[in-house]
Amino acid sequence: MNEAVFLEELKKVVSKACEDDLLQLDKELAMGESHVFSEEFNRKMKKLLDGSADRENPVGKGRKHRIPIKYLLIAAILMILAASTVLAIEPIREKLQEVFITLFPEYANIQSEDETSSTDDGLPLQPYEPI
Repeated sequence: MNEAVFLEELKKVVSKACEDDLLQLDKELAMGESHVFSEEFNRKMKKLLDGSADRENPVGKGRKHRIPIKYLLIAAILMILAASTVLAIEPIREKLQEVFITLFPEYANIQSEDETSSTDDGLPLQPYEPI
């Protein structure tokens, strides 16, 4: 089948489908059938046409999906507890430090001081001795 014959057949099929759709539409219009919109749709359209709708949400304000403040507070408390746990346990803290040094070597500054060096105010550092 060559391309010209295919295109001719395609035109016939498409025109037949369009004619069938038009006939169906004419039948519906002749019978007086019309679509009835819902009350919600009519309210939203009235808001749009009156110009009372919000510019950011033209269909109306609707329900905004916001996370309640209590869930945000719970999440913040859990994050603080997790961070304090990680920083309180020395082996985990050291591993975290190694990861940080590996990932961000340009921001890591490692200094080593012995216990007898002096502080910023000139006083010597004393080792911690429990009472």
